[in-house]
Amino acid sequence: MNAIQDVNTDCPTDVPYTAKSEYTADLYYYNVCQGLTAIPNDIPHSATRIHLQGNRLQQIGSNAFSGNHGCVKLFLSHNSLMTLQEADFNGLSLLTHLDVSHNNISHLAAHVFRALISLESLDVDYNVLVTIDIHAFSGLVFLRWLDVGHNNLSSLSPGVFNDLSKLSGLYLSFNSLHVLQARLFDQLGALLSLRITNNLLSELQPNVFRGLHRLSSLYLSSNLLHSLYPDVFSGLTSLTHLRLFSNKLQYIPKGVFSGLKSLSSLSLASNKIHALEEGCFSDLPALRKLFIFNNTLNNFPWTLFASIENPHIITHPSPLELSLSGNVFHCYSSMCWLKQAESEGWLTWFNSGSDNVPTCVNYNTPWNKLYLACNTGMYRLIFIFFFSLLFLSFFCW
Repeated sequence: MNAIQDVNTDCPTDVPYTAKSEYTADLYYYNVCQGLTAIPNDIPHSATRIHLQGNRLQQIGSNAFSGNHGCVKLFLSHNSLMTLQEADFNGLSLLTHLDVSHNNISHLAAHVFRALISLESLDVDYNVLVTIDIHAFSGLVFLRWLDVGHNNLSSLSPGVFNDLSKLSGLYLSFNSLHVLQARLFDQLGALLSLRITNNLLSELQPNVFRGLHRLSSLYLSSNLLHSLYPDVFSGLTSLTHLRLFSNKLQYIPKGVFSGLKSLSSLSLASNKIHALEEGCFSDLPALRKLFIFNNTLNNFPWTLFASIENPHIITHPSPLELSLSGNVFHCYSSMCWLKQAESEGWLTWFNSGSDNVPTCVNYNTPWNKLYLACNTGMYRLIFIFFFSLLFLSFFCW
């Protein structure tokens, strides 16, 4: 007999739940938030989706779903699962989606998902994972999405992702990763999105992202990165979005972003950057958004965009959306090119307003009200002219 239950009042508010109107006899099985401590034995063999989230399951049990050969989606989130065993998933050879998030799983053993030969999406986020065996994901050759975020992982062994050649999305955020081992991502040639935010990374090893030729989004924000090696992102020819905000970066050398021909959005905001080397943004022809607010820069000269091959030529995208607020600029003539670029229309301010344009500490006035610094040449000529008149009048007298 099919089981379909309403959600109890003590059910976690974030437990996924599908309304009764979407229930189809023998296809969707619901037993959500009913305090179950064991897998029910009345699940129809024809069920294609099994919802058991929000219960009190501590284990699955060998062959618990061995009769559900047609199941393609299994939801076990918001339980109390502590371990997963290889035999737990026997019979689920057609399963494409498995959700075991929001449990108490601390370790993924070798070959634990061996039976899930058709799996495409795996959610293991919001657990207490400390270790993942190097062979935990072996055999998941069709996996496209893997989420192990919000856990306690401090390291990952090179080779742990080797079988995931079709993976397009990998989520590692909100862990305690302090280093990314060389060759960790070497076999992920199909990866499009990689998120490693909110970890403890202090540096990125050279070539750590080697082989990710299709990667379009790389999120490394909210780590402890204090420096970047030149060419650390080399080879990421398809990268369009790079997030490095909320780290501890102090200096951006020339060559860090070399080769990122597709990069359209770059965020370096909320770091401790006090200097940018000339030409560091020169090799970014597709750049459309550049966020460097909340740093300690005191200058932003046009030479940051100057061609490396020809330093007298500025290479800039058109248009460029820029955010420089929250720095400590000393606005002298070296920054006047910004006013010119703004007037020519190829530069705009992100969320244009007095709080989002640069502030000049030496004049204590917003950039859009600053005229003195950008007209020093004219004022110098006027001064020389009047001084000359005074000098001539003195001698003529």
